[in-house]
Amino acid sequence: MERWPETSVREELLDLLNEIPRWRLPDDRWDRTDQYLRALDDALAARDIAELDAAAAGVELCCARRVTRLGEPSTVPPPEPVLERVNQLIHALEPTAPETPEDPLPEPPPVPS
Repeated sequence: MERWPETSVREELLDLLNEIPRWRLPDDRWDRTDQYLRALDDALAARDIAELDAAAAGVELCCARRVTRLGEPSTVPPPEPVLERVNQLIHALEPTAPETPEDPLPEPPPVPS
């Protein structure tokens, strides 16, 4: 049984989350980004694909893909709470190794005495 969400959705979310540490945003946009990250976490816990899509879209809208205009607030790297939330989400989305391997490695031969 495959983990939820499906692989393609997980990969897209992981790509998005792995970009966030490189973003530079004004402080108020980090607050908004954190709200969407919380919504993403809630959607994962509830297994709600519609909310997951909405929260991911919100996070994407927060990113700095436009030129900073004169007079705009200065941009800063992500605050520590945002980085912690991103790391928790990445950890929750990363595929895990199976607890027991399907094809265990054979035992090494005994060492002659």
